[in-house]
Amino acid sequence: MSTKTKIFTIIFTILVIAISISLVVGFQKLKDLHLEEIGLVITSMEGKVIEVDEVNPVYSPYEDESDRSNIIYKITYEKSGEQLIAWYRAINQVNNIHDETFPFGEEWIFEENE
Repeated sequence: MSTKTKIFTIIFTILVIAISISLVVGFQKLKDLHLEEIGLVITSMEGKVIEVDEVNPVYSPYEDESDRSNIIYKITYEKSGEQLIAWYRAINQVNNIHDETFPFGEEWIFEENE
């Protein structure tokens, strides 16, 4: 293997590792922002978050109203001693999770117990 090839391989490997780390950190930051938003909204309604699950849109009320720019969360929360479900269609935008330029913007659905 020539010296140029070795240097190219080392540089390429370092770039791949750096990009991978950036993606992982970015996705974690995005999830943290979404969880913070979920906590703020539920708390503002005098509720307490019990569980937050990222779900496939097919298993949510957003089956036909989401695309790859969205993440769908199912939130189980407690309010006035009652367990309730909320759905949050979040935006995949780290620098502005409230960005309204996407086809399917941020939205909440709160299910009511019968």
